[in-house]
Amino acid sequence: MVLAIAIPHLQVTAIDAVSKKTAFIQQVATTLGLKNLQIKHGRVEKMNQRFDVVCSRAFASLLDFVTQTSQLLDEQGVWMAMKGKTPLHEIEQLPQNIQIESIEHLHVPNLDAQRCLVWLKKV
Repeated sequence: MVLAIAIPHLQVTAIDAVSKKTAFIQQVATTLGLKNLQIKHGRVEKMNQRFDVVCSRAFASLLDFVTQTSQLLDEQGVWMAMKGKTPLHEIEQLPQNIQIESIEHLHVPNLDAQRCLVWLKKV
């Protein structure tokens, strides 16, 4: 939702298995007139649409994330995982065909905790 608000020219699809969450996102999208935000209720493992970027926040371990969403990623696409501390143990568990593109350390105002974005791609 934040991406759709911040980058109006970006087409965003939000997928969640919890209907209360998708109903809330739909209400916000309607209220704010976010024509670039599509909402889908369901499990990501069962989706078959393709995306340039597959993003998660508090979804799963990196291994589970890439495994459960690999069918969603375009051939040249990338994953973006929002994490707390740099997940070194999770990175070690990734298969050889998944490469870390970069790790961006984030500063969240008024939050005394570590946050980062882990960018990954298939090789």
